[in-house]
Amino acid sequence: MFNPRSSIEQELKQIRSTSPNANFYRAIVVDVLNDINLFSPEEIQAFQEEVENPGVLVDAPRNSIIARVVTNAKDRRMSSSIVLYPFLPPHLSLPVKSGENVWVIFENEFTSKRVGYWMWRISEPEFVDDVNYTHADRKFNSLGFKTSREKASGNQQDTTPSFPNGAGTSSTFTLKGTNDYEIIVKNSNSSLDFTPEPVPRFHKRSGDTVLQGSNNTLIVLGEDRTGPVRKTAEEQEKDQAGTIDIVAGRGRFRPSPGEQPGLTAAPVVRNSRQNLETDKNIAKSGGTSNPREGDPDYINDSSRLLVSMRTDGDRSLGLEGQYPEPFDTEVGIVDDAAYGVLKSDEIRIVARKDSDNDINGSVRILKEGDTDGDQAALLMLPDGTVRLDGSVIYIGRPGGGGPGPKGAEPYIKFSEYKSQVEELIGIVDNLVSTLTTHLPTIATAADAPPGAAPLAFTAATAARVDFGKASADLKGLKSKIDNAKSKVIFGE
Repeated sequence: MFNPRSSIEQELKQIRSTSPNANFYRAIVVDVLNDINLFSPEEIQAFQEEVENPGVLVDAPRNSIIARVVTNAKDRRMSSSIVLYPFLPPHLSLPVKSGENVWVIFENEFTSKRVGYWMWRISEPEFVDDVNYTHADRKFNSLGFKTSREKASGNQQDTTPSFPNGAGTSSTFTLKGTNDYEIIVKNSNSSLDFTPEPVPRFHKRSGDTVLQGSNNTLIVLGEDRTGPVRKTAEEQEKDQAGTIDIVAGRGRFRPSPGEQPGLTAAPVVRNSRQNLETDKNIAKSGGTSNPREGDPDYINDSSRLLVSMRTDGDRSLGLEGQYPEPFDTEVGIVDDAAYGVLKSDEIRIVARKDSDNDINGSVRILKEGDTDGDQAALLMLPDGTVRLDGSVIYIGRPGGGGPGPKGAEPYIKFSEYKSQVEELIGIVDNLVSTLTTHLPTIATAADAPPGAAPLAFTAATAARVDFGKASADLKGLKSKIDNAKSKVIFGE
């Protein structure tokens, strides 16, 4: 009966009691074990039958890999796979894909061949290395320039980026089988989780700390920067400008393969697997490079969250002349200030309500200041109350016909409106009563005194009736004034 944990404890004891003699090895990733518990018993059994160290498989931590060591042509001599734990703890998990080269280390090469660690993907020459996907063996037969023979021949050579095994001959193979790279990618579970695509390359400054993902995500802990890697004279004189730039989607307007890249986009080429990738071998492909590739572009990058000690945020975002025309307070751009910036196509700010867990949040935007002066606030409270507060509040645009600045229309205070309308109704009602009192009280023309004109008395009677109706209508209007009062919006 196979015991997956047999002899592992003994091996670890030997490692601790033996002098370190660590060495680095190069290995090709066969598969990435995101979580061993996600695999079926049949899949785990297949892995155990494949690897040299099946005992470490069942307890493999997340982000372990199965790999084939190729240092000293090991795979060509005796092809086999090995389970490798991540060298880094889960606080920092690095990306790696099937078919890529990684550094591998054993604590002691003589006693710990069963317990090894992969460190990270191996860096390759500029015309090979790619944060999205790096096929290391391209460096053997895809030099970053055309050879003299290629130039002299004048023949149209296929420059499609491919995935060769070594230099393409059996004596130079990295992996034992001719098509082993394609077999690995085809059979890898983790390949289904990976999206191959062009990603602009980022040029960091010497003081920057940079963390990049595989699919055009970037975090830079550096300084205020809105352009190329080389500082301008003005930037060289600037201090106290520490900046954290979190961005997704640099160079978002991707060109078609072979097209001139615009703005900060990367040149694009289609590889032999029919996937698009960044054209890293311009000298050989004949494509066009872009000196601005991957640089920050505050206007066009897909999404950005920026926190800066000191920057010209409005200018970088292209907001000069974009703010609404002011009423009476100038709305100018702000330079050389601490900024917090969020820019994207669609922005949502959501405060959660979860009745099951007694959560009912709020949204509060506050501009600090004196509570009876320059303070301003927008509050969305748990009970649904929305409060907009400021020393002066303008809604809409200038150009109206009101008495306010630039034709602004002041909003009506209901209490004043009610008082004035009631007073007007009272004046009119008194006038109606006075007129009604002084009209004859004759019901019909037949009751007119001798010699009186019947039509005149008829008109007077009709007028009295009309004034009575008007008085009743005024009383009805007064009772409706409160209908104009909003039940939702309140203010000054």
